[in-house]
Order: sequence, then C-alpha cells, then structure tokens
Amino acid sequence: LTFNMEQMFSTELRREWSERPPNVHLIGNLPFSVSTRLIILWLQDISQRNNAWKYGRVPMTLTFQKEVAERMAAPVMTSQRCRLSIMCQNWCQVHHKFNIPGSAFLPKPEVDVGVVHLVPREVPVIDLPFPLVEKVVRCVFSFRQKYCVRGVESLFPRGSWEWLVPEMME
Repeated sequence: LTFNMEQMFSTELRREWSERPPNVHLIGNLPFSVSTRLIILWLQDISQRNNAWKYGRVPMTLTFQKEVAERMAAPVMTSQRCRLSIMCQNWCQVHHKFNIPGSAFLPKPEVDVGVVHLVPREVPVIDLPFPLVEKVVRCVFSFRQKYCVRGVESLFPRGSWEWLVPEMME
C-alpha cells in the first residue's frame, strides 16, 4: 500500500494538470481486501498530485467487488450513495463500465467483479483539502442515512451544534 509509482515513469511523460492526461494508464485487478483502502490512498495522492499523479491526471481502470464498484459510481440521492461515492466522485470522474461474473476467474471468487474507470478531475467538486473533506464525509456517513444528523453533530463543539447542525443541513 506504500509503493510509490512515480519512479515507474519517465519524466518526459509529465503533463500539467490542466492538460490532457499523460500517456500513462493504471490498470489493475485489486485484491478485494485492500481495494477500498487503496483507492482512498490514491484519491489523497490525486488531491496532492503525488505518486503517479505528479505526471498529470493519470486515469485508472480497476476492478472491485461488484457492490463496491456500484457504490463508487452511485448517483446522488440513491440508496447506494455513501462515503466512497462522494470521495471518488469529488476527485475523479467515475464510470462503472461493466461487470465480470466471478466464474470468469480462477480461483473463482464468491462475488462478481465490477470494472471502474476513473479520470482525475481538473478541479475537485469540493475544492477543499483532502483531510477536511474526508473528515466531514466520514462523520456524515458514520450513522445510517436517516440518522446522519448525529454524525454531523460530531463536527461541532458541544453547545454549538444545536444551532449549527440545522443550518448546515438546510
């Protein structure tokens, strides 16, 4: 989880962030046990333009457990929308391309696989530092959706959340 991909590419491939993506594309069949953690680390690298993303808006085509792939690309106001959806879609354009049945792999996993294409955005939807966005999103989604107010309360000091939370939720 700590490998720096930056050393894998020639410096001639480097592009400005506002230019078209460089001639580099990350493709991977990620282990399901670390895929969510890894994509969050890579999103942080994208936000800081570190690692492979020092070369520009390097796109990725990755496999995830089907349900994870669906959540990554979940539209606003759907039941699949979650912390992962917001984090991925904030820093990347996310496209759930297709599914592959588990029977296509050896050894056969117990789940189906979703192929997701991610292209870093020139400017994030919420253009704030990664740690701040991650903390707010984590707090909002720390409870079931109908109780998300409780998660938002934890963002404010005691005594002030009674009036700040309703204002934020409007």
